[in-house]
Amino acid sequence: MGADGYRVYRYQGLFFSYFTRYDSYPNSLGVKLAREIPPETTQFEAYVASKKAELQQLLDSESSKDTEGSEGSESGAFTIYDGVGEFAGYIFRLEISETPPTDGLYNYEIDMDNYIFYFEGNPMFDLRNMLYGDEFLSNICKDPSELPEKHRYKIPLPPPVDSSILDAYKNFGAHCAETHTVLGVRSQMGRIENTRMKIMELSQCNIIRLRFRSDYSPVSQHL
Repeated sequence: MGADGYRVYRYQGLFFSYFTRYDSYPNSLGVKLAREIPPETTQFEAYVASKKAELQQLLDSESSKDTEGSEGSESGAFTIYDGVGEFAGYIFRLEISETPPTDGLYNYEIDMDNYIFYFEGNPMFDLRNMLYGDEFLSNICKDPSELPEKHRYKIPLPPPVDSSILDAYKNFGAHCAETHTVLGVRSQMGRIENTRMKIMELSQCNIIRLRFRSDYSPVSQHL
């Protein structure tokens, strides 16, 4: 019951973070948050529009308040204290900031900008193809690469580059050069440099061998 955490909504590059003091386990808060996202396309679009409108209203409301009396920070975050949240029985504190929270034991994020569900700061599910209940729990702690492709998050396409920027880059005449050319050194190490490198490698191998004797064979076998 004592596990704290956050449910976070990202909207227009800002993070709306609801801090919950207890019962934030995946089989509790995580399952409830996933259940908030409708599986059917029409209902999902209505949910997204409604949630974005809700977050925009919060943003407009806070932006219009007098800065005196609001809790701010150097990053521009401000905090609202409220009572019972939209999840029955959950008492939350809401903070709007430019960065997501990292101090909760369990952190969940619904990214309304890119339609991605995050867990512990890691992109996991595609909001348009969410998993629910037992399937959600059996996949929430997996590496994203192990998730079914249908449900795995999709990387958003980068914004198109303006043609004028491309033309300016081409006209700049930039070209690549080898590292040794830029530094003004030889492309191959000389005998002295090579000897120094071998001594450094030997020193590192000895440090590793002394710390993990049972896991490493004699250093001479590696040279």
